[in-house]
Amino acid sequence: WLIATSSGSVSDLFSNIRYEGHPCLWYLVLFIASKISSNIVMMQSIHLCIAISTVYLIFKYAPFKTIEKVLLVFGYFFLYEYCVISRNYAISVLLITLLCISSRRNNRMGMVEGILLFALCNTNIYGAFIAGVFSLYILLMMYEHRNDSSYLIKSLVPSAFIVAGFISLYVQVRPASLMQYNEYYKWNRGFDLIHLRDTIAKLFDVYFPVPSFRVSGSFGKNIVADAPLVKSIIALVAFALACVTLKKNHALLILYAAGTTAILGVLYFNTHTSLRHEGFLFLLLVIVMWFYRNARDSTKSAGTFSNRFFMFILIIQCIGGCIAIGKEIAYPFSNLQAAGRFVVSNEYDKVDISGLPDYVISPISAFTHKPVYSAETGTLIRFIRWNDEREESNDAIVKIFARADSLVKNGMSKAIIVLNKGLVDSLQQPLESFPINDSALVTFAKKFDKPSLVADEKYYFYEVTKRK
Repeated sequence: WLIATSSGSVSDLFSNIRYEGHPCLWYLVLFIASKISSNIVMMQSIHLCIAISTVYLIFKYAPFKTIEKVLLVFGYFFLYEYCVISRNYAISVLLITLLCISSRRNNRMGMVEGILLFALCNTNIYGAFIAGVFSLYILLMMYEHRNDSSYLIKSLVPSAFIVAGFISLYVQVRPASLMQYNEYYKWNRGFDLIHLRDTIAKLFDVYFPVPSFRVSGSFGKNIVADAPLVKSIIALVAFALACVTLKKNHALLILYAAGTTAILGVLYFNTHTSLRHEGFLFLLLVIVMWFYRNARDSTKSAGTFSNRFFMFILIIQCIGGCIAIGKEIAYPFSNLQAAGRFVVSNEYDKVDISGLPDYVISPISAFTHKPVYSAETGTLIRFIRWNDEREESNDAIVKIFARADSLVKNGMSKAIIVLNKGLVDSLQQPLESFPINDSALVTFAKKFDKPSLVADEKYYFYEVTKRK
């Protein structure tokens, strides 16, 4: 949202998202919305509309029983990760739902489906992988209709859109992948059996996403925190059961097995993934089950087992969704809201604010409506550019205090420093007040460190003033 509101034009927008590692669609939606209002409620409202649209389409068109639809939309991913939390993934879910409706209704893919696939490639890299699954579906249908020249010609249209979508995705995310000092974009290139086990265990977290009952730092954490070997075995069993369910439909079996393997491959090589990324494994299962229910050649005997397997998964998903919402209501997701209100009520938005780390303090600018100073880049920022100019160093905090000292020496009444860890003395006791030098004094002002679902978003405020 800060990227969208900080961009004066579409070209500015593309420049600002150059190192985000995400393509443009969600940012373009937010850019347009930000020109109507800069209030963040605008983004939340749009995201809610997207999620509600998906729910409407599922209830109207999905070939599931009513109870299955209820469990699905109240499940962990549809209710929480892709509804409550405003990110680009909700657009992916909406586009995937539209593709399921359109492609199975027409029993082929044409211009409309091609446009939807192009848009899906421009949501995020995992959306592009799902577009790849639909591409495989097109190839399988082309093979099935290999003697029908008109069908093959019509299939070239969505194929062209998919190719264009993948090229567009590559061009947009490539700059981020070239960054040397950004850990988020580093990929694992070797083979490690333990890492493979942990990657397969992620499938367990996706199919059975019951959140941990603890609070601090529990966002995206499964209730089964340990036992990765057991989790990986259960995940493989669930994968095998899904394959057994689909054995009567070879095309869908190929889609499911190939798609799951491909996404797990990405999760293996990309060392920084979260449940929101891994959730596309569940979306793939939903897609395949959607197609399976619509397939004319699925047998009744296979359908009974299919229903029970899918229902079990959906029940666990719904339990996970209810727990996630309960925790969201009972505990703060982050301390940012409280810290932001404190900034405004104490008129800190009228003075200079600096701090670190940048991913914690940059959201403060949403409340101040002006940039904050980042030690990682040595510049004023409203959002982070994840390029090689950003550098984390051990002496960053020294730079922050030196800058605040310089500001008060040159006439500023006070400067504000925000950290995500409190300052302590040699005995590990909190520092309430201490001099920087003969001219500047640092005073502790306020802390916001309640247990929250995101553990590192804590805020400690310090005022730097001239010594009397």
